[in-house]
Amino acid sequence: MSNTDGFVEEVNEEVRRDRLYGLLRRYGWIAVVAILAIVGGAAFSEYTKAQNRAQAEGLGDAMLAALFDRRSQ
Repeated sequence: MSNTDGFVEEVNEEVRRDRLYGLLRRYGWIAVVAILAIVGGAAFSEYTKAQNRAQAEGLGDAMLAALFDRRSQ
């Protein structure tokens, strides 16, 4: 009797595995697209922050340079 139960469990496990692989083949591209969108969005956000920071630092440097140039005259 235990041999039969073990065989049934093994078949059930194979059926579950086949269903999982079928779902991954069918819908796996959605997960890949979602991951790429998240990574791309994070990269774009960091790039935008770096550009804004560089622009602000450039403006601050220009203001300080103008201030010290005026004081030295």
